[in-house]
Amino acid sequence: FGYFHTNISIKYGTNFVSGLNYQKKGSNYLNLPIFSSTLKSVKITKCKISIIFIPSIFCKNIIIENIFSGIKIIICISENISIHDMLKIKFFCQKYKILFIGPNSPGIVIPSFKIRLGIYPIKYIKKGSLFIFSRSGTLTYEAIKITYKNNIGQSICVGIGGDLISGIDIKYFFPYFINFNLTKNILIIGEIGSEMENLFLKYKKKK
Repeated sequence: FGYFHTNISIKYGTNFVSGLNYQKKGSNYLNLPIFSSTLKSVKITKCKISIIFIPSIFCKNIIIENIFSGIKIIICISENISIHDMLKIKFFCQKYKILFIGPNSPGIVIPSFKIRLGIYPIKYIKKGSLFIFSRSGTLTYEAIKITYKNNIGQSICVGIGGDLISGIDIKYFFPYFINFNLTKNILIIGEIGSEMENLFLKYKKKK
């Protein structure tokens, strides 16, 4: 799964520098070196962003390893991480100011820079001025398709994931993207039981 989507992202134009797999360390996939630890990968490649495609039961340890190895942005595609594990992950992310997108996230796309980190279909991705921020992966895909067909492109698409506990802290997250110079409009897509829209309005009022 990770191999498949990494290959699509590389063909789209995204720059990947390495992979992490304990059992395949020392090998190469898609012309990328495979390391046995995040720390070794960071030291050699200077990478600051990671994307997680592993089963949820292993996520907590890998994500915490990412944090203490110097990764600053973590995108977690994996879903159904336990509440107990997510509370620990969120604690460390907030403590060390890590931007954690997920879990159960389709990832992030920035068309103007050919960045695709996740599982977004690229058929309807188009450079534009609409920032799509969503908890629902399916509705994100639908929004991208509809806007594309109406000749509206995207500046950024971010899916924060539909799991019960999200790693995103709205107050910390929005400064990354709200002032992106290509963004002129924002589309927010929530989910049942989410207060994301209210939190965003509170943040905007404080600004």
